[in-house]
Amino acid sequence: MLSDTRDTPRYADAPFDGPDGDVTLSSSDNVYFVVFKNILSMASPIFCSMFTLPQEVSPNSIEPSSQRQIIPLTEDARAIDIMLRACYPTRRPKVIGMEDTRIVLELSRKYQMEVLQEIAEDKLIAMIPSYPVSIYALAAHYDLPDLAARAATCTNPLKYLYSSDLHLLDGRQFYELVHYRQRCGEAAISVTANWTWITTFPTAMFQQAAMQLPSPCNCFPADSPRTKIVSRAGTAYRATHWWWKYIEQTKGALKDMPSGHVVSDPMFLRATLDEARACCNCKTRMDGNQDALRNFAQVFAEEVDRAVAQVSFSCQHA
Repeated sequence: MLSDTRDTPRYADAPFDGPDGDVTLSSSDNVYFVVFKNILSMASPIFCSMFTLPQEVSPNSIEPSSQRQIIPLTEDARAIDIMLRACYPTRRPKVIGMEDTRIVLELSRKYQMEVLQEIAEDKLIAMIPSYPVSIYALAAHYDLPDLAARAATCTNPLKYLYSSDLHLLDGRQFYELVHYRQRCGEAAISVTANWTWITTFPTAMFQQAAMQLPSPCNCFPADSPRTKIVSRAGTAYRATHWWWKYIEQTKGALKDMPSGHVVSDPMFLRATLDEARACCNCKTRMDGNQDALRNFAQVFAEEVDRAVAQVSFSCQHA
């Protein structure tokens, strides 16, 4: 039966295998790191205190004749290597992906090492666009409120809040994220309560309320306060039924995903164009101005994002 190589003590890679260090750290998987107390003491108050405590030599030591203090740590060799390279005058540790970042955050908190927190924050910021929910969970859990707020804003385009890191959140922290997104949804929908931000009214979709259609078309609703759109200049317009349907559909989506990306979603635009072209008159007008809906959606998206940006997020300290 082959023995598990993890049970066989070995030295770490350079520069943590030299003979000049004055203390040895042993990992949970039996890798020995020969280091200098003064370097770790300056980087971590926890190590500074630890070095004042008496330590016994491990019976599994590969240094039977050495007088160096051997301190067993609960972390594995990968974690200890990252930690040591962060505070040693050597190349910066390679922190790869979410798993390494989680390790660095935990090391930073456990050993109170500011340099590790700086490394973790740089990595988390870079990963926010790809993993906003995970970054929020980690930032809230490790008491990084500015980073948590930044990540929270990036969850708005998501319909569902899912991450394997959500278990790190307590009820208050999760509520803060959900409540923030609800307020963002309300802000996004409020854009449709006042249309003064619309600067152009292409005839493909709009008609002045006082005008009559040049040919029969049932796509424009009768004038009513509910369907009236008033420009910043005070001119009243009415829009087609299919335009209003697009607005109502996007309002429903914005409630769950308060982001300008929603209103410019090609799925919504295609469905709206298909409905418009089902009417001969609307098809003619849309064919004459093929970018009308897309251009409107772009302005709509910008206005939604502007409104959502006014919503502040606050991650309360525990």
